[in-house]
Amino acid sequence: EVLEGKEPEVPSRRRENVIVVMAGGRGQRMDPFTRIFPKPLIPIGDKTVLEIIMDRFHRWGFHRFILTLNYKKDYIKIFLSEARFPYTVTWVEEPSFMGTAGGLSLIEEHLRETFIVANCDSLLDIDIGEVLNWHREQGASLTVIGCYYEVKIPFGVLEVGDGKLTGILEKPTHDTIVNTGVYVLEPVVFEYLRDRREMDMNDLIGKMIASGRKVTVYPIHAGWTDIGQWDRYKEALREHGL
Repeated sequence: EVLEGKEPEVPSRRRENVIVVMAGGRGQRMDPFTRIFPKPLIPIGDKTVLEIIMDRFHRWGFHRFILTLNYKKDYIKIFLSEARFPYTVTWVEEPSFMGTAGGLSLIEEHLRETFIVANCDSLLDIDIGEVLNWHREQGASLTVIGCYYEVKIPFGVLEVGDGKLTGILEKPTHDTIVNTGVYVLEPVVFEYLRDRREMDMNDLIGKMIASGRKVTVYPIHAGWTDIGQWDRYKEALREHGL
């Protein structure tokens, strides 16, 4: 950045909260690419997805990262051993595939305060510090970052009542809020992960809601890209001029 005449990005505030990147999945939606490389090492421009995720968190002051590894973990470990980051990166290895939440049980001792979990196919370009502050103000045990998303149906939708056609909606659009795969959590979540078994985040959230824990949603309108699908990955490449 200095050589290009740019001012290097310096975090406005140093935050001690740990960022956990779930980097152990098979990445089946990106097949056949992930038959060769693990999803975290998929390139976008001159950086890997993993680097971009961590760099964006670092921009907002976060500097402590823990990765959960499994699928093709040796590739990622070699990459990490040779990389030079302006932040601290450590990892744990799952003994088996533990889902999108189960791996957290392996690092409970390192997560004594509010922490953030990010899937390794979710790119966010928002101020995570603001999300963290909002989460605390709400007194939540878990906050899901959700993004407004338009679902466009490219057909005429039939409205039916008592077996009769009552109308036709031509190519309607439905507004929804979808899960970005990034969460803010309190250590209380480990009460639901004691057996160290496979568990997906949806199941963890369901258990917390059922037991009366406060789970909130922080909605955003833009700034999210899911690169776990080929069309969205190509979109990310176009955004980087590739």
